[in-house]
Amino acid sequence: MLIIFLCVGLVFAGIGLYLYYKPVKNLAHVMPDYTAYTPEEVEVLFKKINENPDKYIGNIIEFQWIVNEITTLPSGGGYLLMELDRPKVFINAQLDHRVNASTVQSGEACKVRAEFTGMEEDLIDPEVHILYFKQTTIINF
Repeated sequence: MLIIFLCVGLVFAGIGLYLYYKPVKNLAHVMPDYTAYTPEEVEVLFKKINENPDKYIGNIIEFQWIVNEITTLPSGGGYLLMELDRPKVFINAQLDHRVNASTVQSGEACKVRAEFTGMEEDLIDPEVHILYFKQTTIINF
């Protein structure tokens, strides 16, 4: 019985070590699952995501819009905020740790590729939705 517990423990330890040391994928070299460049494409994609957000979690989405705010850290990473008018959507994207500099400024158009992690309604205005992304890579900088 003790040997079975040790074997099971070793299997779980192996899985844990694999997940801990698993390399983070570089989204700059990955084909996106979905793309949305025009307002119409963004609207169609948002409607699909809004119907079933869990279906899209983990999918890579490439989109282009105007940057509201961008902050990059010297050591890599940071965040990117975008606002879409139609439909009213805020994009909150965590920049990949490999992004340590960007020439993109607030108010400029920017194409990004990111992994979708979820969405929520704004508490103040229920017509506004917030989409969350991680490992965001800026494509055109």
